[in-house]
Amino acid sequence: MVDVGTRWLEFRWNSVKAHVTHYVLQMCINLCLDWSNYTIGGSLSYTKISYLKPATQYTTRVIAVNDFGSSNPSPNNTVTTLEDGKSLRFSSDKFKSLFVIK
Repeated sequence: MVDVGTRWLEFRWNSVKAHVTHYVLQMCINLCLDWSNYTIGGSLSYTKISYLKPATQYTTRVIAVNDFGSSNPSPNNTVTTLEDGKSLRFSSDKFKSLFVIK
């Protein structure tokens, strides 16, 4: 996981050494009754998934695929998208500023 927004998640993973034809990013909501699959090219190790629901818990995992088959899924990662209009306050002694991210 790299970054979280109100309606998107960004992912980064380590490439495997075996020739990977593609990756399958799997996502599900809450109890994981049904996984959604996103296919990502084998030369990539980064993607952004958009059009998600705000303030929703997602469970994700990645599978590497090559000519010989599929890897085991990575360990599950659970993340919750931010609420709509959620403010993030950042304070620094150096800047004494307030940043609002929407």
